[in-house]
Amino acid sequence: MDHGAVSFAESSFFSGAADVMLIPMSLARPERAWLYAFVCTATSVLAASSATRSARCSTIRSGIGLIEFYGLGGKVEAFRASYSNGAP
Repeated sequence: MDHGAVSFAESSFFSGAADVMLIPMSLARPERAWLYAFVCTATSVLAASSATRSARCSTIRSGIGLIEFYGLGGKVEAFRASYSNGAP
């Protein structure tokens, strides 16, 4: 299922659209158009979810690294404590 691989790649790191491949495939075999659309949608959502999770993890790691580099751990903990106590 090449259309699934193209859809996954498009959602995770390519900026092209899977429609370029999906439309001719659906026109060539109209009886499989819904299958193609389902596979492209499912793999696109899976890739977007994977990319989001990866970005979130790398952002957290780099943020922790910056806090440690600048020695701001105590200020972060003080902010957390004041925030949990409801202070503005």
